[in-house]
Amino acid sequence: MQEDWKDGVWQRYGEFFDWNTPYSIGIHSLPIGWRELVDTTLDRISLVVDTDKLASLSIHRLSRERGIMKIRWTASTLRFEAIVTDIIDRASARSSVTCETCGEAGVRYRVGDNAVAACAVHRTPGAPEIRPAWPSIRIEREIVSARVTIKSCRVYDRDADKFVDAAPADLGIGDLS
Repeated sequence: MQEDWKDGVWQRYGEFFDWNTPYSIGIHSLPIGWRELVDTTLDRISLVVDTDKLASLSIHRLSRERGIMKIRWTASTLRFEAIVTDIIDRASARSSVTCETCGEAGVRYRVGDNAVAACAVHRTPGAPEIRPAWPSIRIEREIVSARVTIKSCRVYDRDADKFVDAAPADLGIGDLS
């Protein structure tokens, strides 16, 4: 059964959820297409916890919200927090470009008043693509001559599983001042 994978997540990583009920954490909202993404994210976090005996993590929420995987959490140390932030930022960005149905590459579409990550095969016909693709974009700003400007812009590269430099104009982002 397809939904059994969520039970496996709960059984393997229950300590991260402080053994709260899976429903209260939001696991029930995760689509089957994100199974590999969820497993990979929690495996990466688990590896960090296993190598740093001072590290501990509490996940308060793991859910699908508007076509993006959201993880709300707290960590025991600042160093551990920085590592986990990178893992979770990449997971959130990846979810926004991963089809919720099949797990293949996709984009976010507006469906009614909701957002859905889908590939071309599973896209709702006529659903408009959401642009710019904010969940996969990171912008750093600076103040120059009393004006806020873009210092750097990075976008998530799904194939490389990392954020890479990008020109704001290429992403449909104009001057943010």
